Amino acid sequence: MAFCVECSTKIENNEMICSYCGKEMKAEQNAKQELFTEKISSINNTPDSTQDFDVEDIRDNKRMALLSYLSWLVIIPLISSPKSKYARYHMNQGLVLAILEIIWMILTMILNSIFFAISWRLGSIVSTIFSVCSFTFLILSIMGIINVVNGKAKELPFIGKFKLIK
Repeated sequence: MAFCVECSTKIENNEMICSYCGKEMKAEQNAKQELFTEKISSINNTPDSTQDFDVEDIRDNKRMALLSYLSWLVIIPLISSPKSKYARYHMNQGLVLAILEIIWMILTMILNSIFFAISWRLGSIVSTIFSVCSFTFLILSIMGIINVVNGKAKELPFIGKFKLIK
């Protein structure tokens, strides 16, 4: 699936001209867009174990599962819904995400201090790079929330394999 570089309209793989604006697509543009789309799809192609959960459990514990992805609010469902298999599944992913966020925050504070001690310009550049990298946690949280809203028990990319809560 490709998109027009001019108007962002979806273009079928065979088409070389945008049906909306008439812009001619180059074969290399189409190939780059397809490669990017495939990469994103492969990152989000994680195991989905929704069928292992009870439909009532999913319906009744969506709110608690959603709280799991709001950093340390993961403690609320841990206390209030310890028997829900669905909430525990999402609590596990939320807890792993929250722990990694704290580790990342501590690591970036230490490294930023070192780089700012060397040079304020170097510190500013490194700090900006670290800030941009921090958006990964936001994206993973949003992906988890989307899974909960859709009633899915799908692993998050990169961190879904780690199990802290059984």
